[in-house]
Amino acid sequence: MSHLQLPVEQNAEVIEEVSASLVDDDIQISRYPSLRATAASPVAEVISLEKMSVDDITSGVTSPARSHSQVTIQSLVKTKDAKLIDYEAERLMDMGFPRGLALEMGTTRSLFPVRFWIVDNSGSMLTNDGSTLRGNTAITCTRWAELEETVNFHAEFAAAVEATSVFRLLNDPGPRAESSEFSVGGGGAKFAEDEVQAAKRIMRACQPTGPTPLTAHIYEFANRVSVVADEMMTKGLKAVLILATDGLPTTRQGLNSQAANDEFIRALRQLQTLPIWLVVRLFTDEEEVVEFYNGLDAQLEMNLEVLDDFVNEAKEIYTHNRWLNYARPIHTCREMGYQNRIFDLLDERPLNQDEVYEFCVMLFGVAFAKACLRDANWSKVLDTIERFLGREQKHLNPVTKKMEPLINLKRLKNQFATGILGKFKRASFDSI
Repeated sequence: MSHLQLPVEQNAEVIEEVSASLVDDDIQISRYPSLRATAASPVAEVISLEKMSVDDITSGVTSPARSHSQVTIQSLVKTKDAKLIDYEAERLMDMGFPRGLALEMGTTRSLFPVRFWIVDNSGSMLTNDGSTLRGNTAITCTRWAELEETVNFHAEFAAAVEATSVFRLLNDPGPRAESSEFSVGGGGAKFAEDEVQAAKRIMRACQPTGPTPLTAHIYEFANRVSVVADEMMTKGLKAVLILATDGLPTTRQGLNSQAANDEFIRALRQLQTLPIWLVVRLFTDEEEVVEFYNGLDAQLEMNLEVLDDFVNEAKEIYTHNRWLNYARPIHTCREMGYQNRIFDLLDERPLNQDEVYEFCVMLFGVAFAKACLRDANWSKVLDTIERFLGREQKHLNPVTKKMEPLINLKRLKNQFATGILGKFKRASFDSI
């Protein structure tokens, strides 16, 4: 929890000003530098403090002091249109999203009005085993460079469709960074570009150092959402929490132990009663870390997805569905909480023909479903896929490292070829 460091008279002024600001959600909330906010604004701070006991306030965790976020607690319950405006869809398509997937982001925006990122800027993020894109080439870099590129891409996405996203750095980012928390997409189109540039400046100026105190930030996030949880559930809304990290949870002193792991699990269990979708985005391949987060499913009863970087995720999917180019836009959707049952199957087994059809409707939109009904013969489905691929960009395939369509038709045909010839063709491609 945080400490309110204003005199009583000034607290009264803050509350009075906050009360006035609640009349209009679009009013920009002034920031009080001396207010160490657990929430993204004075509004959320005052509401949160009303729910805290004196002991909570005086003995809890201390959060980063500086905030560059314009998101109020009301953002959690402010529904947005499920249909993207034409220029919003075009922006996403310019970023490489296929049309259908771009339009799906409107639905996601309406159901998940806010995404919270806990951004790990601990010292281990300087380890040089990350992977990122430079143009159309995947290169080796530090974990921090990979995370910086990820945050920048999501900031641009949030600005493109006004999908409110809050980014909170795990540790103090150092004197060169202007803020410990910043948001994109919450200020509307007028401020979108300024928000993106601020996000990029902060990430570029941040100096990764220190431990991995994830647990404290999860408790703070739970406090924010709990304030409006009932209203969110009534409206069918959820918040997305993305843990972008490379390490096991530690104390503020940098110690990892069974006790620290247990406290982390307790914090996550607090989220189980709240309208939250949890995504763990890992920036490491260290076996101990990967096993810990992959094992969360067995300990929690909540919506949860654990993701690697898009190159390693692509390699897992390639094992079963070699026809799919698991390109960056597809991975981005999963990182920001987009849910589709097909994603859960891609790295588990080969999709059947009905599932391939469903996947294509997701990629290309309802126009694909109108052009080719679900009960059409397989050759008709393949012809329709070929026609729609002609309208889409090529993307870097993280496995073959070549620019390719999202779907390799030859591989897809061979996956469903029958008889001895089919088996031969699949064996030939499996050896590649």
